[in-house]
Amino acid sequence: MIIGYYRDFNFDYNTRLDILHYDYDSNAPDTDNLIEYDSKVPICLGIPVVREYPNNESLVIGYYYRQHENNKIKACTFAYCLKDKCLVKLPNFTFYTLKITKYHNHGACDIITLREKEYSNFNTESPKFVSIYSAEQTDCVFLKQRNGQVKIKKIGNDNTAILSVKCAIFDPYT
Repeated sequence: MIIGYYRDFNFDYNTRLDILHYDYDSNAPDTDNLIEYDSKVPICLGIPVVREYPNNESLVIGYYYRQHENNKIKACTFAYCLKDKCLVKLPNFTFYTLKITKYHNHGACDIITLREKEYSNFNTESPKFVSIYSAEQTDCVFLKQRNGQVKIKKIGNDNTAILSVKCAIFDPYT
């Protein structure tokens, strides 16, 4: 989930941002992709872009990153219908990942642990770029952000316990 925007990356030529994309086919059995990543702080931001306007106007494509193996992160996606309040089949779409591999200000990247039914503070009011990271596979998790705080929002019939959910934050304004 990307919240906010920031376009002025030209001030520091040492900044390294890589854009990866993966085309999802709705008929393919596996809707996950692996991302090679050599970092202890896995800062990846994603955005799904549908190839054609879906018939279901209540469709939301969500995602989270899951630790898969050493130096690999799996981007897990799901589709949720807001009207019927259930998981639905993913449409054809392209998933873009912005991988932040080098940034001049180490304080701009952080990871916080999220606990269900609690708000976690960002310690600032500025907009954030946020992604969910999980050690476990889950069905449908979103983030609810308000006034510099973030909270886990489980949607639908996902009864799995979320044991280890982390939130990766990139704040270029710091």
